[in-house]
This record gives sequence, C-alpha cells and structure tokens, in this order.
Amino acid sequence: MTKPFTLNIRHLIAAFATKYRLSLKPDDTLFALVKTNVRAFDNSLGALLARVTGELELHRAVARCLPNGGGEEVADALRGAEQACNEIARCIDICRRWAAESLEKFEADYRRTMAIRSFVLGMYSAILPLALGVGLGKAIAMWWRS
Repeated sequence: MTKPFTLNIRHLIAAFATKYRLSLKPDDTLFALVKTNVRAFDNSLGALLARVTGELELHRAVARCLPNGGGEEVADALRGAEQACNEIARCIDICRRWAAESLEKFEADYRRTMAIRSFVLGMYSAILPLALGVGLGKAIAMWWRS
C-alpha cells in the first residue's frame, strides 16, 4: 500500500505569507487567489481521477474482448488497478476535505481575532473619555480651589 498523499493548506499559506511578509485576511485579494488556486487544484485532481477511471474502464472493455477474459493475470492486474483508483479517489476526497476545513478554520480564526480586536478597541474607546473627563474634572477642581 502506498503512503497517502497529504496536503497541509494552512502550512502552505503560512509559509507563503512568511516568505513574502504578507498579512492574509479573508477579504484580501490574495486570500481569494489562494481559494481560487485551491479550487483549481481540486478541479485538476477531479479531472485526474476521471481520466484514471476512464482508462481503467477502457482496459476492462479490452479484457472482455479477449478470449477467456484475458485470464487470471489480466483479472489480477485489473483488480490492482481498481484498488489504486479507489486509493486515488480516497486521497482526493481527503485533500478536498482538508483544504475546505483549513480555509474555513482560517476564516473563523480571523473573525475571532477581529471580534477580540473590536472588543478591546471598544473598551479603550469607553475608558478614554472617562479618564479624560476625570482628569479634566480634577484639573478644573484644582483650578477652582486656587
């Protein structure tokens, strides 16, 4: 059995952002480009699987035309090719799932970060006028006494 193909989209995005010193945000054009590339990769994997499946069906049709179905060796080769095709389909499904989960997690992390940032900014904007008012009141009180 071959080693399954793994794709770590988050690692690729982080490496690209680090290399070019980019800040990726879900509403950035660059993030849209990353999503587009992931979709293009997904489409190319789907086309590859369709091609492999088509080739397998073609070989099955040729084997049916042979006398005796091509014998046991041809049947074994076709079973092995079918197992490889199923493995490719499973790996493609895993890659699609991981890519979608990674993009969703990245967007969720960004939204969470923005929510925290907005909360902190709101707290500072609420405290700053209060502090200025207290400071100004204290200054006026000291001026009034003198």
